[in-house]
Amino acid sequence: MLATVIPTLHHSVVLLDVGATTDCKPEYLVQFAQMGTIHARHTTGIERPRVALLANGEEPGKGNRLVQETHKLLRDSDLNFVGNAEPKDLLLHDVCDVLIADGFVGNLTLKTSEAVVSYGKHKLIHELKRQPLQRLLVGLLPTVLLTAWPGKERWRAVAGALLGSAGLVGAGLFPLLHLRKITDYRNQGGAPLLGVRGVTIIAHGKSDAVAIQNAIRQAQEAIEARTVAVIAAAVKAKSSEPMIRSG
Repeated sequence: MLATVIPTLHHSVVLLDVGATTDCKPEYLVQFAQMGTIHARHTTGIERPRVALLANGEEPGKGNRLVQETHKLLRDSDLNFVGNAEPKDLLLHDVCDVLIADGFVGNLTLKTSEAVVSYGKHKLIHELKRQPLQRLLVGLLPTVLLTAWPGKERWRAVAGALLGSAGLVGAGLFPLLHLRKITDYRNQGGAPLLGVRGVTIIAHGKSDAVAIQNAIRQAQEAIEARTVAVIAAAVKAKSSEPMIRSG
């Protein structure tokens, strides 16, 4: 089961599975939720992460048979299950900390999210490149008018206009650079493969040196946190207990 961290409008959300197991049973998704909860607890520091099930509607009856049966099992489990969540909730709304799906749906959701972010960045660059001369003239217009201002104080006004323009450019540039940083897959490194006896990080097929370096960092952090041992102990403890709560 592959887990990845998605930056959203409010905080980061652990999305799983994103491609390891495409044909699932409801019991598999419950195990995904158990392992995802432990993974989120270690990566986000949230003691009791909220778990949601990816569906085509918030109502309990939405989704195919797999989603509906999984919803019943998660609802009766001891996990912090908050119900179904739609794809838009992943990026826009603060509804969960862990989002569960089978590997087929999760992989499509991940790739669609990546495409949306990539489209937004490329569209912004395209719009900024349109009519650059006209944009430059409009930007310089206040400085030109202040230069024609009579009196000895006009150069102070010009300097103030230039500094103000630089400040506006910086105010817009830094948020764009931050957006680029948090949406760059290389900064995450890869997706941990949970449920195996060892630390495994699956890197992107187009990973460069920066991405591989961060994937190695991820593996080191998982080893230091004893993530595999913690998950194995928790899953073993859960398997020895009834999955459904009594009463």
